[in-house]
Amino acid sequence: MNYLVAVNFHAFHDVAFLRKCCESVILSVAKFEKDHEEPVSIVLFNNSPRKFDNDLHSFFLTSNIQVEQIHASGNGQIINYQLEYAKLHCFDIFFRVDGDDYVFEDRFSRQALLFKQDANIDICGGGLKYKNVANNKCYTVVPREIPNTFDYLSNKYCLHPTFAIRLSSLPSNLKYWSKRIEDMKFILDANKFGLKFYNDQYLYGIYNYRPKSRNSLKARFLIFKLHVNWALAFNKLALFPAVITLLAGMVLSADHLRRIRRRLFDH
Repeated sequence: MNYLVAVNFHAFHDVAFLRKCCESVILSVAKFEKDHEEPVSIVLFNNSPRKFDNDLHSFFLTSNIQVEQIHASGNGQIINYQLEYAKLHCFDIFFRVDGDDYVFEDRFSRQALLFKQDANIDICGGGLKYKNVANNKCYTVVPREIPNTFDYLSNKYCLHPTFAIRLSSLPSNLKYWSKRIEDMKFILDANKFGLKFYNDQYLYGIYNYRPKSRNSLKARFLIFKLHVNWALAFNKLALFPAVITLLAGMVLSADHLRRIRRRLFDH
């Protein structure tokens, strides 16, 4: 099989994390090639207006990472471009990496093995260590192997920085939308198409997050709309917790809700 590691770097990612991210990808790819003896291509899809300093520019010149400069209006459009690039260049497996996160050494090797062992897996995820960049506090999230409605409502159905996708499984009309919360919408649509998700019970990396993200009313109502759409499509009993989640989000920050979820359900 042919594998693509797509490093997604957009305007809201912090360039200070990019080199460590890419170095972690190189180490994980080296472990993969040792375990599987198959080649992997690494492409940085750069949609950021920020200039690379000389050290970072030199790093990319001497590394095995190809830099693809793109111009897209939103993150969903960026990911759609990456998926089309992967299909056009005949890749079989698409590994997503966000440019401000770090990958652990075993990630790609484990996900490739899971795809080989189980032909029914269409999208594979895993666990992450969440790191608050404001105070460096960490906690872990490991989604359920076979996620369910509750996992969708609690935003841990499949963690987007860990996505690995079997490209032959993707219908041609399954796309990311151009609005925020694009990964939740993608998960919803993938389920409507009958794609199968599996979460490895293993930590795949570090997710650097900002506690003030997703705090806007617009984001809260988008999430509520997606929850309602999920309930109508798969489980109408989810309408009540969807309303409760919206009301909680009106008075509590996204980070506060993360802490509540962690105390109740996470490690």
